[in-house]
Amino acid sequence: MSRSKPLPAIDPCPPPPRVVVKGRFSYRRIFLWLAIVGGIVVVTIYLADGSFQNARLDYARAREFLSQDPARSERLAERAVLNARGNYPEAQLLQCRALAALEQWDAALGGLSLIKDYSTCDAVDLLALGEEALQAGKLMLAEAALVEAAKMSGPAAARAMERLVSLDLHSGRRDDALKRCREWQSAAPLAPRPWALAGDIESSSANLLAAIDDYREALRRAPDSQLATEVRSSLAQSLIHNGDTSAARMEFDFLLASGPLTGKLSLSYSQLLRIEGRHAEALAEVERQISEAGATAEALKLRGILSLDEGKLDSAISDLKESVRLNPFDIGAQHKLGQAYLQLGDPEAAKPHLEKSQQMIEATFRLSDQQEKLREHPNNPELKKELKSLNTILGR
Repeated sequence: MSRSKPLPAIDPCPPPPRVVVKGRFSYRRIFLWLAIVGGIVVVTIYLADGSFQNARLDYARAREFLSQDPARSERLAERAVLNARGNYPEAQLLQCRALAALEQWDAALGGLSLIKDYSTCDAVDLLALGEEALQAGKLMLAEAALVEAAKMSGPAAARAMERLVSLDLHSGRRDDALKRCREWQSAAPLAPRPWALAGDIESSSANLLAAIDDYREALRRAPDSQLATEVRSSLAQSLIHNGDTSAARMEFDFLLASGPLTGKLSLSYSQLLRIEGRHAEALAEVERQISEAGATAEALKLRGILSLDEGKLDSAISDLKESVRLNPFDIGAQHKLGQAYLQLGDPEAAKPHLEKSQQMIEATFRLSDQQEKLREHPNNPELKKELKSLNTILGR
């Protein structure tokens, strides 16, 4: 009989099974990772904050050296941008100004294009960059800086908009200049300057009724005394050309109450006196202006016209010839010189001046029509060619 192995004894109260609590080790790992990540974040914030503090210090020093040492200013501004991880608009703009001072215009234009947000930039700095570029004839950089400055508020923004209007006019873009004035009027409805500039543009295009409306709107907005004088002078002259001498007289009465008239304003008043039939007073005013400011084309034209009114043909022709020599694109001077020659009995001498004046009159009216067509068809090469020709005839 074989012996079997004894069965293991069964403990009636077995000990509880051993449980390995893995969670304890997982929590430790989590806490460890959190500590590491937190440390990295703190160090990163510390370093980033420290870098930006350094960037601000470099930017402040770059501003100090801008006028004295633009090369050093440019290096400091560049370092400030690098410390700010490439996004420090004020320092980027300052670097552009330093590059402009060093006459590195292409680099300045490229740097300006890298600025992502101009909202923290100062309109004064943008205006300064734009004006520096204008003086150097760098029109692309000038326009880019001035456009951003004009989007802001304050005197610098208004100055930038005025510069843009002048830039448009200089480039022969009268429609663009007028459009900017209209946008400026909407953005700053109480500002008189955009209305005054619009009046000048309309007046130069012989749109007298529109010019008169703009000048009156400028005056309604209570301009300062200097601008008010300029606007009233331009308004009075537009009224004279439009045949409204009574309204022109009212404007001059305002001006005369403020003191003696000078310059162009004095000549405009002479024109009014002539129309009113006060020839002796008109001539005295012109002579006074010539003695004070010299024989300008406008003064000589007016004195020649007064001589022509009195039948003094030799004096009239002498003054009008010199006026045309100084300014061959003055329609009135050309026309009056032709008339003087006709009265003298010399139609051959009169012919080129009368033809020139007629050509300029026709070009002035056609220019307005063609500009309207170009707005509808901006890429039409024939229209562009004709507009260039018309502007050449008008000396623009």
